[in-house]
Amino acid sequence: MLAVLLEFDRRLHRIVEGSSEPILGQISLAWWRDVIKADAPPKGEPLIGRIQALRENTGWPFDAAMLAMIDGWEARLSVPDDRNAFADGRGAGLFRAFAGPGEWLGLEAAARCWALAGSENRANDGPDMRALRNWPRRLRPLSLLALAGRGGGPLAGFRLSWHGLTGR
Repeated sequence: MLAVLLEFDRRLHRIVEGSSEPILGQISLAWWRDVIKADAPPKGEPLIGRIQALRENTGWPFDAAMLAMIDGWEARLSVPDDRNAFADGRGAGLFRAFAGPGEWLGLEAAARCWALAGSENRANDGPDMRALRNWPRRLRPLSLLALAGRGGGPLAGFRLSWHGLTGR
């Protein structure tokens, strides 16, 4: 599931970064919004097929979270300096889609940290490690993304490996 969500995020990134004019990017994002909302989306696009397979095999609806990802990328396209709208849409959308129903302490902070990781305006406040440690094991890929978004100097790889193995 995470691979498909990250592929969708990369596709949205390419649309936004590859648009010579904001209106052209908005048209492409609107097309993806319509695809996500559609009961019978068009065929022929491999990513749409993978999203459809997820819909059939996942125990919770995640369309609203994917729409939030589109909203985040559209905010980046329309108002590039508004990092809050971008991070909240992109990060929270992806993390919520993967996490499913339920409330997880620190999910929004972790999503924000990941969403801003590649930007020049990195998130200064990373997720609270105590909160990440209390997440169920199935959410460990998200906590790894959040920790990778924090950076962390020369020991970052060790920290990621240790957390991946132990959850601590």
